[in-house]
Amino acid sequence: MRFRIRGVYIAAVLLFGLLAVGTMRSLRPWFDEAQHGTPAWTLVDKGYMGTPSLDVGATGMQRIDRYSYWIMPLYPLVQAAWYTVVPFNLSSLRALSVVFVLVGIACFSYFVRRLTQDRVTAALCFALLSCDYFAITAAGTGRPDGLAFMFNAASFAAYLHLREQHLLWALLAGNACAVASGLTHPNGGMLSVLGLAFLVLYFDRRRLTLSHLGIVIVPYLVGTLGWGAYILEDPAAFISQYAFQTAGRFGGLIDPFTAVWAETYTRYVNNMGLGRHSEGSVGPHFLKALVFCAYFVGIGGILATRELRRTTAAHVLLGIMAMYLCFYTFLEGTKAAYYLIYIICVYSALLVVWVRWLWRRRVLPHWAIALAIAGIMVVQTGGSVQRMRIDKYQGYARSVEFLKAHVKPDDLVVGSLEWGFGIGFTDHFLDDTYLGTRSGRVPDYVLMEEIYRENLRTMRAKSPEDYERVRRRLAEYRVVYSRDFYDILARQSAATPSP
Repeated sequence: MRFRIRGVYIAAVLLFGLLAVGTMRSLRPWFDEAQHGTPAWTLVDKGYMGTPSLDVGATGMQRIDRYSYWIMPLYPLVQAAWYTVVPFNLSSLRALSVVFVLVGIACFSYFVRRLTQDRVTAALCFALLSCDYFAITAAGTGRPDGLAFMFNAASFAAYLHLREQHLLWALLAGNACAVASGLTHPNGGMLSVLGLAFLVLYFDRRRLTLSHLGIVIVPYLVGTLGWGAYILEDPAAFISQYAFQTAGRFGGLIDPFTAVWAETYTRYVNNMGLGRHSEGSVGPHFLKALVFCAYFVGIGGILATRELRRTTAAHVLLGIMAMYLCFYTFLEGTKAAYYLIYIICVYSALLVVWVRWLWRRRVLPHWAIALAIAGIMVVQTGGSVQRMRIDKYQGYARSVEFLKAHVKPDDLVVGSLEWGFGIGFTDHFLDDTYLGTRSGRVPDYVLMEEIYRENLRTMRAKSPEDYERVRRRLAEYRVVYSRDFYDILARQSAATPSP
């Protein structure tokens, strides 16, 4: 049995590696990746942690070229250490996420093993997560979610590993990882604290003493002092940047009914493949709904089975799921897909616990259970393979080649921040949705893609005056390149190539 389980882990790691690297090479760059990647680059290159190529007037964030307060500091610091070994580029940025997510899956699977006291359940959980579409997306994307998830899973795993023999060390290690998750991304930190608090109260509330509570404070104090020291370098910039970044994220507390609807439709219906898709995305998206149906069936199976409802694993996983759902619904206003990785792991674990019970009790034929699990993994893997087949990165690369061939060194290019990975984060590249109507810096080229088009739609609805000025500015340009959902516009007065 041990060799079979080891074989499952080896096969799952290989599958994860293939899917993650393939995704890393085929996803087009995104604004968030430049936002979260460039501060580390400036730290290594210039000695300060600024975010280059952003127009301050378009965001209102003070001194963002010098300080990056709009993101948490740990991810850039980890990246900076990495960039002292390898050069900064999109591939090196994404490679970190591959490692972080794989370690996070391993930690979460160990957490499931400690909960269930069953190696097979843990191995099956690892296998499901190794091909999970959202886990693979996190692994192939240069965002902090992979690192925050890793610390989140590590906080749970460390606590359960140490609590029986060394409760003090368990509290210290678990909370240190929770703080690290929060210093990587606030969502990871809040989910870690909620989940860890639930674990502590469920398992050890009668063992807690004042000395235990005292040790819990230490990681939070250290984290606060470290981050606070950086904030004190420019408190006014911190206030302006963090106010911009957190605006509208907590609307669920003010309007809970809208929050429930947004969580249901935007977070779930869309990510089931039953709603909107990104530009250029094709294929049988609805198949993703089958995976979510499997999660719901697994949760319903546990709730409907008295024997399972009484188990520690069910109590803990259902409790964490409930807390996560409340957080996602009322405290996470963006409803972004990349935050699903935390709760998807809980859904997968609940499904595995139910499937393992079905297997042991022979409620269904073993071949039927194996076929169902294989089907879920095929659908998950197929989604990633389809994304690799489309290979949106090539469209981005072709656009960058055109720019490099036609843009002169002194030309000002304006576009979404991720273009900097291709043309460089220089003084002649600027992310300014207002196209210079506020700053006075008139671009020679405007780069239009999904992000800028969506920004313009939002501007038209929320700020008609700004939109009208931008529309008039756009009338001064003509399209010189249009392919793969990318449009490159050149100013009419410039000597530009024909489209």
